[in-house]
Amino acid sequence: PPRDSLLLGLPAAYWRDLAGYDPVAVQRKSTLPLLVLQGGRDYQVTPAADFARWQAAFDGDERAELVLFPPLNHLFIAGEGPPGPGDYLRAGTVDAAVGDHIAGWIGRVSAP
Repeated sequence: PPRDSLLLGLPAAYWRDLAGYDPVAVQRKSTLPLLVLQGGRDYQVTPAADFARWQAAFDGDERAELVLFPPLNHLFIAGEGPPGPGDYLRAGTVDAAVGDHIAGWIGRVSAP
């Protein structure tokens, strides 16, 4: 089919592969440091289901750092009220606390 008729322009093989991908299970096999950031207003990847799954899988794991940013959405942009698709129509920038946290984490895990 024409590329513009595909869901987000991606072929069915991509979506089939993605449906079988379990990022928590993949990361459990890794020995690398892990940083998981979550917006508290994310309605697509939710704190109650998705972030909680990461927390349960990595509770007590010293190589993992999981951080919830309650006022931020899926794009780490602050908002108010019930989250929804309209959040993506509002102009905004990634909250500085997210960038600061990422930079600090990189410094901590890469320090000798």
